[in-house]
Amino acid sequence: HEAVRLTVAEHAPVPEIALPGADGADSADEVAPVALSMWSAPEPATAAPVDARIGMAQALLNIVAGGWSSSVQQDQARAENLLLEAFEHDANRSMAHYAIGMLRRVQNRLAESQIEFETAIALDRNNARALYQLGNTLLYVGQPEAGIPDIEKAIRLNPHDPNRANFYASIGMCHLVLGHVDEAIDLLRKARAENPRFWFNGLCTIVRWL
Repeated sequence: HEAVRLTVAEHAPVPEIALPGADGADSADEVAPVALSMWSAPEPATAAPVDARIGMAQALLNIVAGGWSSSVQQDQARAENLLLEAFEHDANRSMAHYAIGMLRRVQNRLAESQIEFETAIALDRNNARALYQLGNTLLYVGQPEAGIPDIEKAIRLNPHDPNRANFYASIGMCHLVLGHVDEAIDLLRKARAENPRFWFNGLCTIVRWL
């Protein structure tokens, strides 16, 4: 897995955290303390207290979603508490709603996840992460055609995102579910070109033989 950018606030400096499999990071045991320590100080230099809570919650959710948590329920509960505290300070923070959307997704509460991503976008129409994850959620609830424009807009807003391979793969999956095999292959190849190490590379090979 490549480095994941934790976009925790619209205007705050954002560190990059290498998750397992990235350069120099071999396991969750190495990554988790680093990810969380970046946001655990009472008054982090890089963000206001509300942003620190959002950042720590996202770090926890990245670890949970990536399958690297050794205490999933506890990490989910901790992330939720941090986000509820953030909402007490500012209920209109786009990235807080984005993070809640991710939490609901890992909890398989897809309808609530969709609502949170939509809220995040309503608060910040340029929130590329929320657009991408809304597109994914629409794919998961059986609306791949509706999800494609959201992911395409996310790419236009953030063409240099370090995880853009995922963006192309998600659009490819939408087209595959819709039966657009040629389009799916082209997008999965584009995703593979962006990052040859990702899991969807094998899917590209399978799709060619359908």
